[in-house]
Amino acid sequence: MSAAVRTALLAAAVLLLTGQGYGEPEEAAPPPSFEELEALGAIIGTIRVDPRNIFDLSDPKENSWPYRLANSLHVRTRPETVAKQLLFKTGDRVSARAIAESCWSSRSDGTSTTRALSI
Repeated sequence: MSAAVRTALLAAAVLLLTGQGYGEPEEAAPPPSFEELEALGAIIGTIRVDPRNIFDLSDPKENSWPYRLANSLHVRTRPETVAKQLLFKTGDRVSARAIAESCWSSRSDGTSTTRALSI
């Protein structure tokens, strides 16, 4: 028996003995909160800004002419403009306070009604 076949059989035996690979798939663990990341000393990686329409036209309740009109008249904020307003940048340590303040400041200055920040 070749080494590759032995390795494959061993892996299958481990799966059988541990019960892995059977039953319901495990749900992915939720991502850590910003507070947890801050406590771990995490560093901010890539920041992606994804400006969206006001209304989600894939939702049947929002897919009628008034909503489409509002989306067409709405001027999307440029990603660079949003990035300038953030109180953190790539390479900074995660700060839950800076993240929360970035969300709050966008609402208070009228540039955005909602800014969702996620991991």
